[in-house]
Amino acid sequence: MFNFITTSALFFFILSGLVAFSARTHILLLSIPYFFIVKTKLLFSRNKSSIIIGRVLDKDAKNPVSKANVYIIDAKENKILNHLKTNKLGEFYFKKPISENYKISVMKKGFSQSPNLEYTNQTIDVLPLAIGIEKDKTLKHNLFEISLMYAEDLIGILLEFTLVTALVVEIFFYYIFGFGKIAPFLLISTSNIILFFLFIYKPRKLEIKE
Repeated sequence: MFNFITTSALFFFILSGLVAFSARTHILLLSIPYFFIVKTKLLFSRNKSSIIIGRVLDKDAKNPVSKANVYIIDAKENKILNHLKTNKLGEFYFKKPISENYKISVMKKGFSQSPNLEYTNQTIDVLPLAIGIEKDKTLKHNLFEISLMYAEDLIGILLEFTLVTALVVEIFFYYIFGFGKIAPFLLISTSNIILFFLFIYKPRKLEIKE
């Protein structure tokens, strides 16, 4: 019988995989569907000109800066059009705004704010954009922030383990309960694995032709 305990165990492993993916990649749980759609479009679509791809880097060390707030701002009305946070690779992806003139601004605690970089849909012809921000060397993290970073890294390390374990458990239950009852869980676990491979996929430099 496909009981409550079995269902709970499957949900636990699937949710653990998503949480571990979020911790490893620094992509918010609620932003995972958006990431999946955009990265899939980058991988398979021939026309990539509708997406703005960029990376935020430490200006001195040239390392990626994760969890930086990136804003697209209407240059004429000075109104925020969209906002997201960079992932662990410092990447961000925006749907190109309808507004002809727009600015991109980056902010993160411990870094100086980037100047508002102004673009038009014609001036962005090579992607990804690279935006450098300068680290504030005087800022020190408190104990709570350091503990949180280590905890997040620890959960992220478990990503592969949770993905494999979830698949093994689902295959085990498949032989007991049949494909029909396990199929939705297998589909979600497979999606988690695809998410991981989409994350490590890096789009090459793109020449944008309107």
